[in-house]
Amino acid sequence: MTDSLLSPYQVLDLTDANSHFCSKILADLGADVIKIEPPGGDPARNAGPFYLDRPLAEHSLTWWAYNTNKRSITLNIESPGDKDIFRRLASRAHFVIESFTPGFLDNIGLGYSTLRQINPGIILISITPFGQTGPYKDLKASDIVLMAMGGQMFSAGDPDRPPVRISVPQAYLLACAHGAAAGMIALNYRIRTGQGQHVDVSAQAAVARLLAIEYSIWEFNKELSQREGALRPLGNGLKFRLVWPCKDGTVTFRFGIGGHLRGVLPLVSWMVSEGKAGLLEKVNWEALRKPTTITKEIESWQSIFADFFLCHTKTELYEGRHIPLFPVSNLTDIIHDHQLEARNHWVTVEHPELGTSFTYPGSPTRISLTPWQIKSRAPLLGEHNQKVFSELEATALHNKTNESTVSKPNQLKELNQPNKLNDKALEGLKVLDFTWFLAGTLVTKYLADFGAQVLKIESPSNFDQTRASPPFKDGKPGLNRSASFRFYNSSKKSVSINLSNPRGKDMVLELAKWADVVVENFTPGVIARLGFDYDTLRQVNPKLIMLSTTNQGQSGPHSKHPGFGWNLSGLGGFNH
Repeated sequence: MTDSLLSPYQVLDLTDANSHFCSKILADLGADVIKIEPPGGDPARNAGPFYLDRPLAEHSLTWWAYNTNKRSITLNIESPGDKDIFRRLASRAHFVIESFTPGFLDNIGLGYSTLRQINPGIILISITPFGQTGPYKDLKASDIVLMAMGGQMFSAGDPDRPPVRISVPQAYLLACAHGAAAGMIALNYRIRTGQGQHVDVSAQAAVARLLAIEYSIWEFNKELSQREGALRPLGNGLKFRLVWPCKDGTVTFRFGIGGHLRGVLPLVSWMVSEGKAGLLEKVNWEALRKPTTITKEIESWQSIFADFFLCHTKTELYEGRHIPLFPVSNLTDIIHDHQLEARNHWVTVEHPELGTSFTYPGSPTRISLTPWQIKSRAPLLGEHNQKVFSELEATALHNKTNESTVSKPNQLKELNQPNKLNDKALEGLKVLDFTWFLAGTLVTKYLADFGAQVLKIESPSNFDQTRASPPFKDGKPGLNRSASFRFYNSSKKSVSINLSNPRGKDMVLELAKWADVVVENFTPGVIARLGFDYDTLRQVNPKLIMLSTTNQGQSGPHSKHPGFGWNLSGLGGFNH
């Protein structure tokens, strides 16, 4: 293993409690994050719950959770002396992340226009409720307000009750994830051009960005997605249950036709073996393989499935069966989850000041050479003042000593010119896209929308199943008529290749030589059977980056268990 992914980069963190997660992502990927706190400490240190229920500033579990791997210094950035120290820190930093009210940094002389004069390559990430511009820019907003104004709550909950939100706050976490991703995209642009950028993140827009299918339904049908509770639309006005009671709790299961049918058939076979399939035993399943086949009869099958689930526990329904059915986990289930244990998800973090250690959730990703790691617990207040200030003085001394030999590139003339609005942050990046059905395709959509050249690999017999997802143009199903497919695949190009044909495989290997990145979200093992696993592709292109995104990773006892995003909402505890 080499250094962490972002080990060369330094981040100055000025965020409040809502936005600590953005810099945590960068810190856990190896960046040197310096948390800059007022002399009295970040107010987030006083947020409960607390270790041993003692409301002490250094005992906040919220602070611990969102500030791993960071260093802490204390500065009053509104005082002249400390403001000068911040400017000196910014002159050598790569990122500044802040969440003040728009205009605050400008008013104290630390806005982006000032920072870019000090450091032309600086990337400023601003995370606010509604962004830096617009009529709401000065308003404050809690999570529930942002989830409502971002559109997520309108369609969430039971139809005969008011809207609801996910109980664990999500709006600012979404904003922080977007901020970290946008910061990385800006970093790629700076590596190419030397230019920094101001990244303006609206938490409301981050929530609204994920509506996706709701936009498609409005565009094609001029309908608003209504609250359906445990039901989900199946097409042709039919609805099918998503969350089901079982013998000892609840599970998620969604009936599907077309390409999704193969996940239903093992369940029906099991029901037949126990004599509980009822009408399902006489269904012509072959006819239902056509995505255009949606009949009222399907909706009537729900009671048969419901009776069967009530006869079995969550574990019986989930383990040992290749069915797109997942348990609805509570926190105890998650802590003892066999899949997370097998992937060493939980990490031990030492707290030497307390003489003990604690178990933290670890990384959702595995990066083969530059791992995501939690190396240290959240910092104590001002714990790194001496170290950081000594580094700053050493840098100043080094620069003064080498002043005669250090060139000072004059980039300000170029920076003061108007930005080209057609610049593409990921221009030149070449991506092979093997993704299908929503989650995977959204990854490559982000890359494509930011300028990468994305080639989507499909074939008439193995197409992205989003093409079979309603709503359809004029209500007529067709592989090129799905609004959902169009939404998730903007800015891409489509290439039809038969992957089971030797000539088709040769074509893919040639494209792998051309590509910088390959993205796939097949069930683990599928891409290897096709002959395009990472070990094979890197033989033809050693510089290739391959992203495999699946429900539960590439390893572990449940890695090959089929399922979709709605299943993971249950497995991850949100449905509970």
